[in-house]
Amino acid sequence: MCSYEEAPELKIDFFRLIHLKKILEIENESFNNPYDEAIFKAFSSKHPENFLVALFNKDVVGYIMFDKLYNSGIIVSIAVSQRFRRKGIGGLLLTKALGKLKELGAKEVLLQVEVTNNSAISFYKKFGFNVEAILPNYYGIKRDAYLMKLKLP
Repeated sequence: MCSYEEAPELKIDFFRLIHLKKILEIENESFNNPYDEAIFKAFSSKHPENFLVALFNKDVVGYIMFDKLYNSGIIVSIAVSQRFRRKGIGGLLLTKALGKLKELGAKEVLLQVEVTNNSAISFYKKFGFNVEAILPNYYGIKRDAYLMKLKLP
C-alpha cells in the first residue's frame, strides 16, 4: 500500500465550515481538553489561509491551524483521525504549514505539547523540533507542556 502522500484520493485544502463537524470529532478523540466550535470558527474567520484540512475521498481526516507572530511561526493545533494516524497525513499537514510559514518570513516555529504525549513528541522531533522549555501546569494542574522549537533554514 502506498503512503497517503502518494495517494490521489488525499488532498490538502483550506478549511470551510462544512468541515467543522468532522474536525470537532477529530478534536474530541485527540485531546483531553479539546477546543470548542467557537475557537475553530474564530480562527477560520481571522486566519482562513492558515487553517488546512486533509481530505481523504472528500472526508476530513485531519487538520492543522498555524499562525505567524513577528518572526515566529506557531502551530496552534494539529490532529489526525485515529484510524488515519501513522500514514503520513500529519507529516503532510505539518510540511505544508512549515512551507507557508517560511514563505511568510518566519525564522522559527514554536509549539506546545503535553510532556506525556510521547508519540507527538517523537513526531515533532522527526521534523527537527527540539524541547526548549517546560511550561508548568500549561494544560492544567500537574499537566506540564514542552515548548518545542524548530529553526527554519
